[in-house]
Amino acid sequence: MADEPLELGETSFSDWHAHTDKMTEVGFLTIARRLPALVGQAMRMAWRASPRDTAATIGFNLAGGIFTAFGLLATTGVLDALFREGPTPDRVRAALPSLALVAVAAALRTVTQAAAGWAQSRLDPQVSRLTEERLYGLTSRVPLAAYDDPDFHDALQRARMATPTASTCSTTARWWRRARTSS
Repeated sequence: MADEPLELGETSFSDWHAHTDKMTEVGFLTIARRLPALVGQAMRMAWRASPRDTAATIGFNLAGGIFTAFGLLATTGVLDALFREGPTPDRVRAALPSLALVAVAAALRTVTQAAAGWAQSRLDPQVSRLTEERLYGLTSRVPLAAYDDPDFHDALQRARMATPTASTCSTTARWWRRARTSS
């Protein structure tokens, strides 16, 4: 018994390994070129889902960034006051106004980030719903024979796994259009 080899059976990779070979060949410049188009596509999808929540998410995130920068600038005032020459109590008193600005900036940043998270949590299900409707609309127009094609089935499965991702839905739509025009 001890001399017999252990039978491990067949191993298979998870679905997320399906495109590992392609991803290893993709370089930084390819990603950098495609990123603006993907961001634009995601923004258009979010805007269609809910212009109000999209604007709120962007606005609150920008405000949070501004308050973060303001807090960092106020921190330099604190450090400048603390590192000056003179007695320590005087330096600490000189830093108090800047410390108050840091505290206010941190509080405002926290509030705006919470508001951005709230707007984003409202937006996510709306984008998912819109993406699912788009996916179902596209797949309902596909000839039944396409479902027998393993490539179509793989693309459809990837789209279902990443429903909230607008780019996946568009990729499936482009594949469907190519498959439809070639048949």
